[in-house]
Amino acid sequence: MLFLARDGMQGQLIETETRTVVRNYSLGEVARNALVYSPASQSVIAHQTRNCALFLSASTKQPLQRSFTPELITSCAVTKCGTFMVAGTTNGTVLIWNLLSGELIKNYKGHLRSIQAVAISSDDSLVATASEDSVCKVWSLSTLASLRMRVVVPRCVFTGHSLSVNCCVFLQRSNMLLTGSNDRTCRLIDAGTGEQLHSIAVGDAVTALAVSPDDSCLVAGTQKGFLYFCGLYSTSYGLPFVERGDGGGVGGREAILRPPSADGHHSPVVFLQSDPASPSLVLTASEGGAVLWYDMRSGRLVKECVGSQKGRLLSCCLVPASALHVKGVCAPLEKNPVDPSSGNYHVTQQSVASRTVSRGEKRARDSDAGASFSPAAEEDEVEEKLKTLKAKSAELEGLRARLQRQLEKIAAATRG
Repeated sequence: MLFLARDGMQGQLIETETRTVVRNYSLGEVARNALVYSPASQSVIAHQTRNCALFLSASTKQPLQRSFTPELITSCAVTKCGTFMVAGTTNGTVLIWNLLSGELIKNYKGHLRSIQAVAISSDDSLVATASEDSVCKVWSLSTLASLRMRVVVPRCVFTGHSLSVNCCVFLQRSNMLLTGSNDRTCRLIDAGTGEQLHSIAVGDAVTALAVSPDDSCLVAGTQKGFLYFCGLYSTSYGLPFVERGDGGGVGGREAILRPPSADGHHSPVVFLQSDPASPSLVLTASEGGAVLWYDMRSGRLVKECVGSQKGRLLSCCLVPASALHVKGVCAPLEKNPVDPSSGNYHVTQQSVASRTVSRGEKRARDSDAGASFSPAAEEDEVEEKLKTLKAKSAELEGLRARLQRQLEKIAAATRG
């Protein structure tokens, strides 16, 4: 399924196979890359231009949750496991939330200008941010998610673009990064070192990127509605990412350029996504409202998913069909970051270390004759405290189970 955010405070959930509208939603204006699906809550997170994040379920029209964010979010991405969401703001700030608890783990200045796109690698180890300041930065997710790391330093910084970087995407089978910019080029970057491996001239400002599941093909969408298809490597073993000497692109085959047309895209391309079920197909969407399937290797239009409609298409994201039958539960997003020094964060496990005394026994004095010290009494006190904590923990578990049963009853009644 596909979730579409349109102009005029309208959202739609569409079944791509039957081309039917499953559900309509009411939501405000959403930035191009500020719509994302969360596997943890099985909901779509829509960051509106009024600093408000809506959690929308495929099974109900009403929002599951409404949270206010510290700044206007322009782009976001969620890890494959669904635990973390990394977002970029119009002021160049990078935010990272724990979606399971709603805690804002980090809030720091990452760029000088608005962050246009956020991408996460397939193994959830790296995060890339692309900005209007013509810079693309790669961060380590473990550093971003760490409460102990106060100062966050990017793993690498790429400054090869001369204009705004509008989009970025990691390759599926490696930590290489593709970027698209207003300077009419795509750059292939080693995310570990920041070294540029290739530069691909597209001929128009690049607004969206997608890579095939096997990393063999690249699709770029442009500001004027062009679609650029090219291979990323040759079929010869040992010659990945071979650049052509005749300017025909990267790889062993000729690049294909699909111009704007009446039956295709004739406005800025806002969304590109390859289909793991059909590795040769790519789903494309433009501001004019057209959502089309293309063959990545031939550049041929396969079929129309959604025809052009009234109202500008702002953003879209894919939603699995399983989300239609489940009403997820989500935690509200915190507006203020966690302060580790105050202990204002969740501790999932705690171990009690045994005490060891290495000092020698003190000599008895006459003044200490009336005093008494019993290690056994101290151990009994510790055990008593542990019993109290365990009892409180068991009580909380019981309350949580009761709450879960009540939520299940409410969900069953809603479905009925």
